[in-house]
Amino acid sequence: MTEPTGDVRQACLAALRQGAGGALDGLDDADSGVAAALGRFVDRARAEASGPGYPLDALCGHVGELLAGAADLDEPAALIRQLDALHAGDLHLAFACCAAIPGAAEVFEREHLARVGSYLARMRPAQTLVEEVQQQLAIKLLVRTPDGPPRIAEYSGRGPLGGWVRVAAVRLALDLQRGRAMLSLPSESRSDRPALTSDPDPELDYLKRRYGAEFRVAVREALAALPDEQRELLRLNFVEGQNIEAIGARRGVHRATVARWIAAARVAVFEDTRQRLRERLQIAPSEFESLVGMLDSQLNVSVTGLLGPPPDDSTAS
Repeated sequence: MTEPTGDVRQACLAALRQGAGGALDGLDDADSGVAAALGRFVDRARAEASGPGYPLDALCGHVGELLAGAADLDEPAALIRQLDALHAGDLHLAFACCAAIPGAAEVFEREHLARVGSYLARMRPAQTLVEEVQQQLAIKLLVRTPDGPPRIAEYSGRGPLGGWVRVAAVRLALDLQRGRAMLSLPSESRSDRPALTSDPDPELDYLKRRYGAEFRVAVREALAALPDEQRELLRLNFVEGQNIEAIGARRGVHRATVARWIAAARVAVFEDTRQRLRERLQIAPSEFESLVGMLDSQLNVSVTGLLGPPPDDSTAS
């Protein structure tokens, strides 16, 4: 592995400054040792990277953004300590995933999502729960949404990436067990329960009773507006209970690709439903935001009910 050239180091330093949004303008690079510390970070990022990387200057710009809010950033010694403490290889992989560099998501899944079972071991989860957590983490962490970049962009590098994923996995598993996750388990998706179920949360229960009919109509219309291919993906996942690995094998693509497809279809339904509700309901902004929260937590259960059970073998094409 070759050493980064002086030009690369200077480009990285310039990107770090730009990413920090002026927070480093008072530093003297030559005297502070910041350039040397950044060079060490770049060396570690290259040496520790376990998958396809992202251009190092862009990575350093991302690091500048992450460090911009740190205390005493304008103090050379404090900045040097921050740079030396970063998990450079993990940041490199996370940023490559965020930028959708080919192969990065596969490395992330192999090195981190594959360990979800061990992360949840104390919970003694069923295998279906482990698989669902893996699937939903792939979607939540690696797929861009209309509101911003993938969630993996929030990884700061101040601790190991594996520990960060562990926390996300445990939280998601607990949410799924409570039935309050964004997506329901495959076994739950097969049930015949109504699209909007009762809930111990008084506010949620009120919203369901008051706006349940409008909610179901909006989701039904949003589903009808989807392209056939996206609607079929949602049916395979939510109704038949096929996970992203099974769908990937069926379509001849990697599971990360399927996760992106499903996430895109779900986002399309969510955004279309939200827009339809906004146009039809004349309610206060605060109440509408609560309704959007219900949409987020209940959408997939509703999609499952509206798409119906899988076709009988005798009628399937």
